[in-house]
Amino acid sequence: MFNPKSIEEGKSHVVGNCNGIDTEVRWKEETPIFAEIIQAQMGKAKIVLDFGCGVGRVARTILDSNKEIKELWGLDTSGEMLEVAKSYVLSDRFHPSRIGEHTFSEIGMGSTKFDYVYCIYVLQHIPALELRDTIRFISGISSRVFVVNSCVRMAVKEEGFHDDGVDVLKELSNAFSSIKWGIPAKYIIENKVMRTMFMDGNTKHYGVLCENEK
Repeated sequence: MFNPKSIEEGKSHVVGNCNGIDTEVRWKEETPIFAEIIQAQMGKAKIVLDFGCGVGRVARTILDSNKEIKELWGLDTSGEMLEVAKSYVLSDRFHPSRIGEHTFSEIGMGSTKFDYVYCIYVLQHIPALELRDTIRFISGISSRVFVVNSCVRMAVKEEGFHDDGVDVLKELSNAFSSIKWGIPAKYIIENKVMRTMFMDGNTKHYGVLCENEK
């Protein structure tokens, strides 16, 4: 389902038309805001993970503006997404790797944990049978994780997306000691696209910061 051959195809896979806002507008408006929020949350993080990095839209924006990050790993299930990400991000600090293809020790991470993880519009698509293990895995590699999802489940099946009724926020609360709103109100108040997506639209979204004590 997620097999783009170009960045333009990748955009439509990663950021589709929603709430009457088309792909290009969402890409242009959301991307720098997410990147700004992420950089404020991560502080002085040196090793960062983009879980479900897609074609690297947020990774590129972050690496272009933050020279302090030593490594930004991008994990995704789609080899096609990762190939596009390589040519789009164009940074020797970006390390794309396919989920399931390597263990962390094999890709050089060893027992090192990530200083910060972000997961943008990804958990909403993971099938119920895999979701709990995925969240447990993420909570085990970082104590601070930023998650953005649609309030409506869109779990992937062969024929497309479906709402399987799973409560992702509940699953996150089982793995993290603290779940709090992760998007400062100013970004929603001041930006029409963010306000529509997170407050006014028919298909609402949410952004939460999940934390465990180190």
